[in-house]
Amino acid sequence: MSQIHIVRRPYLLAHRGASGYAPENTFTAFDRAVAQRADGIETDVRATRDGVLVLMHDERVDRTTQGEGRVADLEYSAIQRLDAAYGHPGRVEAEAVPTLEEFLARFGGRVGICLEIKQSGIESAVVEMVRSRGLLAPRPWQSAAPRGKAVLPPVSFTSFDLQSAAAVARLAPGSLVGHLTPEFDDAAIGRAIAQGLNQICPPANLCTPARVQGARERDLSIRAWQVRNREALRTAVLALVDGVTCDWPDWTLDANK
Repeated sequence: MSQIHIVRRPYLLAHRGASGYAPENTFTAFDRAVAQRADGIETDVRATRDGVLVLMHDERVDRTTQGEGRVADLEYSAIQRLDAAYGHPGRVEAEAVPTLEEFLARFGGRVGICLEIKQSGIESAVVEMVRSRGLLAPRPWQSAAPRGKAVLPPVSFTSFDLQSAAAVARLAPGSLVGHLTPEFDDAAIGRAIAQGLNQICPPANLCTPARVQGARERDLSIRAWQVRNREALRTAVLALVDGVTCDWPDWTLDANK
């Protein structure tokens, strides 16, 4: 049980690290998130053509680096030559694209980690890497939080692809696995439950107390995404979600401010 993280409720995951202040999915962004006392770090996982798991949001490297092409079409040796901070206004020096292995070695056990599966077919490789580091959720982690607090396992998982999320749930039973969905209604809740998931992740602006309570009554936790401004954050907090994902880890969760 030593690897679980007792955190505030709602908790705040730093979206791609402190990406509101630093180049997304870089060690600078992750370190800044820790310094700003984020409750956890969310990041994105893809695989190179030769099967190396790397942290990058987009299907292509064009937006965040000086390179071109799909991550899945590039060898890791090519990824290693890219600057993950290229073009960012806060760039001080070049940043390597982190691998999942490097990321887990540096942050595993320090803060709660959420891995978003961005590419179908890599679920087993991701779970096995997490398992090899002893970072799959110990059981029963869910019952460990004091009243008014939340508990995060060492690593949780999420995906917009419902089948990818379901695959992770089968591969890592007992883990916190969520579905990122643009919808938040009975149908979306039903789909998550039918696939054996235990979390639903809707946009913050769709979160209402009634919808959140309805999902919770069906044994789902709720983490809001698309928190792009303070009003969206306030909406999620007032709806009593379990957690949020936000680019700015230092934003207050006090709905009155």
